[in-house]
Amino acid sequence: MKKNMIFDNLQTLEFTDKKRPKYAQLADQVKYWINRKQIPPGTKLPGNRELAKFFDVAPVTINRSLQELTSKGILRRKVGSGTYIAARDKKANKLMRIGILCHILINQEDYYSSTVLNVLHYFWRNYKSDLITLMKSNKSCRELIEEYAFDGIVVLYPQNEFEPEMLALRNENYPVVSIGTKFPALAGYSFGTNHTQTAHEAVNFLAKNGHRNIGFISPDVPGIALQQRLAGYQEGMWVNRLPINPEWIIKSHLTFDAFSEKKLKNILDPLCPVSAFLMASHMQIVSFYSLVSKLGYKIPDDISLVAFDDPPYASQLNPPLTVYAQPIEQFTRKAAESLYLQITGGNFSANEECKPFLIERESVMDISGK
Repeated sequence: MKKNMIFDNLQTLEFTDKKRPKYAQLADQVKYWINRKQIPPGTKLPGNRELAKFFDVAPVTINRSLQELTSKGILRRKVGSGTYIAARDKKANKLMRIGILCHILINQEDYYSSTVLNVLHYFWRNYKSDLITLMKSNKSCRELIEEYAFDGIVVLYPQNEFEPEMLALRNENYPVVSIGTKFPALAGYSFGTNHTQTAHEAVNFLAKNGHRNIGFISPDVPGIALQQRLAGYQEGMWVNRLPINPEWIIKSHLTFDAFSEKKLKNILDPLCPVSAFLMASHMQIVSFYSLVSKLGYKIPDDISLVAFDDPPYASQLNPPLTVYAQPIEQFTRKAAESLYLQITGGNFSANEECKPFLIERESVMDISGK
């Protein structure tokens, strides 16, 4: 232990309140000492292990105490640098600054994105917080954390390359969660659903209804969820011993162009009929209904359809659409709770799994002959 450490003259701590956790009592005493000694802003604290040894407590207790003081504006933690005394012009009850980082451009009018953002804003308005949303920045998460002095970040639509950086941030105890894709190595910090498994289940559902020639429709844009849904479709076709034809996979713009229209018409030809489609994105639902009608076909008489997610208009279509609905509000709220508890030093349990659920409507015809 270094001599003349900022806590050298602090009396031996006594955890006398059995009803309060040690980290909270330690935080109170450290806060009192910082204010009493008027320790200058910008003073760097020793590392967590050194503090744990000095105060004779577990490292996890130190970490939670520092998180508590950080959330109150008394300390400031810099990723990869350390913990510092915060500037005194910051109020003890300062707003928590939360960053919402989007790896791709999102349309806030989109049902999925708007639901996630609405839940996040509703959750954080119940706490003293300031939300800043950044779209498709070229900077790394670390650069943005430093630039905006975020107390924690939410990453929407994370791409695969984000996983190592997220793991590194978590190893440094920086508060972070992602929404959109679950990473197995980041249980408790990444929230969403298993897109591969859900697509597989959708193929099982169509196969159970007698469909063998099943196509797949997806926007021609990057995204882990879309990739996983395609993998789940292919896996489901293989397991059910159904034919996999690359011509039955249509990737197009959100609105179908002439090429996609021609391709769809060819694979609906009676000589090689596709009887059902799995639609990877709800963003193409209305356009697909219009295209099917334009080509002179009917849903579900000529073509059955299952889609992901359940936007409000899905039940109002003619016919109403069968979907696998993600519990978007549920896993977004869990992500927000996890981030808040990371910042404030609480415990979070992510044992409950958020699974999509099938809503059967009238867009799928049973041709099994049962």
